[in-house]
Amino acid sequence: MVKKTGITGRLVFSGRKKGFQASFRARKFRLIYPDGIWESYPAGSRDFLLDNLAFLGTLSMPLVSGAKEVEYNTSPPVLGQFFRNMVIRNIPSAIEDYRPSTSKTISHFMSIRYKFRDNLMKMPFYKGKTVKNRVVIPFSCGKDSLLTLAVCRDIGLDPVCVYINDTVSPDENRLKLECIKRISRQFGLKVLVVTNELENLNDFEYWDTEESCAGYAHMITGFCFAALPVAHYFKAGWVVLGNQHNMNYSFINKDGYLAYPSYDQSAEGTMHLSGALGLATEGKVGVTSFIEPLSNIAIIKLLHRRYAAYGRHEISCDCINTTRLKRRWCCACNKCARLALMMRAVGVDPAACGINKSMLDRNSEPLYTLFKGSQRDCYEKSGEARDEQLFSFYLAYKNGTRGYLIDKFKKKFLNEARAREKYLHGKFMTIQSRDTLPAEYRRKVLSIYSSELKKK
Repeated sequence: MVKKTGITGRLVFSGRKKGFQASFRARKFRLIYPDGIWESYPAGSRDFLLDNLAFLGTLSMPLVSGAKEVEYNTSPPVLGQFFRNMVIRNIPSAIEDYRPSTSKTISHFMSIRYKFRDNLMKMPFYKGKTVKNRVVIPFSCGKDSLLTLAVCRDIGLDPVCVYINDTVSPDENRLKLECIKRISRQFGLKVLVVTNELENLNDFEYWDTEESCAGYAHMITGFCFAALPVAHYFKAGWVVLGNQHNMNYSFINKDGYLAYPSYDQSAEGTMHLSGALGLATEGKVGVTSFIEPLSNIAIIKLLHRRYAAYGRHEISCDCINTTRLKRRWCCACNKCARLALMMRAVGVDPAACGINKSMLDRNSEPLYTLFKGSQRDCYEKSGEARDEQLFSFYLAYKNGTRGYLIDKFKKKFLNEARAREKYLHGKFMTIQSRDTLPAEYRRKVLSIYSSELKKK
């Protein structure tokens, strides 16, 4: 039962041949796997995952629906407290650009009552062997997952890519599904599509409530658990996320809370997530990131130079669905601007990736955190993010890039960049922490990074 003024209904989960579904107010929301995946998952594993994924996939829903109580027809999840803790750690960044305060949102979340049909927790069940060098990559067509894919293949791994179609962003999903088909054909890859209609329940537009991202504070954790039937089917021992070093750059949010761009993508969060997945699979599957040692600008260098065949498919713009454009870059948001700048910084023409606007004119100034632009997101609010953009402008200037903002950079920041060049290079163009990188792959991965980052 979901209780909100004027809204009542039952939230009922049931298994289906290819996955499961939630029934709510005469509508059905499915989580569906490709043929053979869910059917091959052992019955005990399905029962355990249904309890845990049903809760994980909807525990953030009250943050956008306003509900005070959620009733499930499933048993309580073994990992319920872990899931709640991950959401709490993600709230300070999830609500950074929206009206509700951090304290009010956390208090609301802590007060939600979750009721289950019984008190019988199902214990983890995950039978089966893993195959050496088989990994699963939650795939988004963005720079991080593309580089992760390229590196995995480069060091001899056999990756299986999984795209989670949340059905909430139709234009973005359409472009990415087209991209996935091209990538699959070009590289002969296994790319599976999992359809997750549950995410509609976490979207403020479904509830016609105030705009917020709080309903998605569970999302990265959800990707990993949704990938478990795929990992089991293909006997993979790792879920490899695209969590780059910038995810460790914390900032103080609007209400004075410590925030990460995405806590479960930080090194600390990734290690906690790996422990949870290990518990759910009786030690068979872990979570890691091969690109944790790299900053954004280093990722751009590797992806668009060593792995240019992958890089040309990149879709990293976050505004595709809001602009209703039929192209993969809006060329009007801060993310398009900073990525195009980083491409220029490492000697790559952004047009080769489909970015056909310079975004270095006077009107584009609000897109850059270096100039204290108004259009910043959580990935640009740390001091490190400002310094990375300073270094990007400096390298772009040295590469002969021209434009109004390059001229302004020269006047305001060139002396600072020159004075700090050695520090900035060490911070953003060398190997950083590698806490989540598995020991068995570390030497090969770091050898590639060291070689490529030394190149001019």
